[in-house]
Amino acid sequence: MKIISDRGNFQSIKILIAAKTSCIDVKFTVVKPNEMIVPYLTEHKLPILEVKPDKYLFSVNAAVRLFFTSTGIESNSVEIDEWLEWENSQLLPCVLSFLFGMVEPNTKNGKLETALQPILNHLNLCLHNRKYIVGDKLSSADVAIFGTVYPLMMALLLKDFSNITSWIQRLLTTSAFQDAVFLVTNNEGPSCFKVEKALTQEEIDAALRSWKTGDAHSSRLKDRKHPILPKEGERNLLIASALPYVNNVPHLGNIIGCVLSADVFSRYVCYKNYICTCIYNVQ
Repeated sequence: MKIISDRGNFQSIKILIAAKTSCIDVKFTVVKPNEMIVPYLTEHKLPILEVKPDKYLFSVNAAVRLFFTSTGIESNSVEIDEWLEWENSQLLPCVLSFLFGMVEPNTKNGKLETALQPILNHLNLCLHNRKYIVGDKLSSADVAIFGTVYPLMMALLLKDFSNITSWIQRLLTTSAFQDAVFLVTNNEGPSCFKVEKALTQEEIDAALRSWKTGDAHSSRLKDRKHPILPKEGERNLLIASALPYVNNVPHLGNIIGCVLSADVFSRYVCYKNYICTCIYNVQ
């Protein structure tokens, strides 16, 4: 197996910890941030786990879960899955916003810290008198949440959350956590952590001009000649939408959720001049 990541991507800490805890040998490869690794993706996405040649896992938490379940460290658990979902949908977006504010000049982090407070309070309460998040042993939930909150430790944001701090320090006494953190951060502190994509000033100015001028400076639609076929080097999309029946009757919620949403998205990608094929079918 191979872990592919760019330098300073703190999400790769999770996969490294899981691999080392599971005693599975993996190769850790550092690439450039915009380097295309997966041939069938039009945009880069890092880190990724190459399970076997040309077979990839793009979800970091799924990669952690794979290591732990395949080696018998843990079994399928609804509680663990709930924590992984909480980390991915609530904790991680707030942490990314906060880290972006740290590396961007002239950014005030007061509002970002305020947004993080209730999330960290929830985690801090759950760790009261507990060594691990779920049960009495290390799980995927510990690894996933540790990998996301560790940069906040560097920024001294966790000083008021004693349970989280004690939990982190306890995990850092194990070699798997120590090795993974050292390999990713190289002892450079929070400056080595990155956001997924930082906008350039040119991109910000272009977005502002487009917002102010509207259609006057928007991109012109290309002429579409049938048959519309995929083109190498361009954005090619396939949209598939099904209309499930409920008791042999098309349900309004399904019509809105399946058909209309696909129709709106297909119109959007056409406006963006992407190559798109939209297929509808009835179950």
